[in-house]
Amino acid sequence: MRMVVDLAKVEGLQNGEIPIYERALEELVTNNVAACKLQLTAGLATTIYKTDLLFIAISTSSDENGSADLSHALEVDTNIGKLMDGE
Repeated sequence: MRMVVDLAKVEGLQNGEIPIYERALEELVTNNVAACKLQLTAGLATTIYKTDLLFIAISTSSDENGSADLSHALEVDTNIGKLMDGE
């Protein structure tokens, strides 16, 4: 498994620092973290079996030809599959 996690971003999210604007997102995240309904973590392996739903935040920069670079998404998808298969 070769996932690179920006721990500063995870800690910021845990502290209510939302790096993107979406109407009411900050309040939604803050309230649900406080109510223990939302957990923000960098530990995929320790989380995957304890949850019903995963939200994955990844970089989708542009590829060389201008299309979305989905390599990070495919890497996370592969890692989730390996964990589910017991690898």
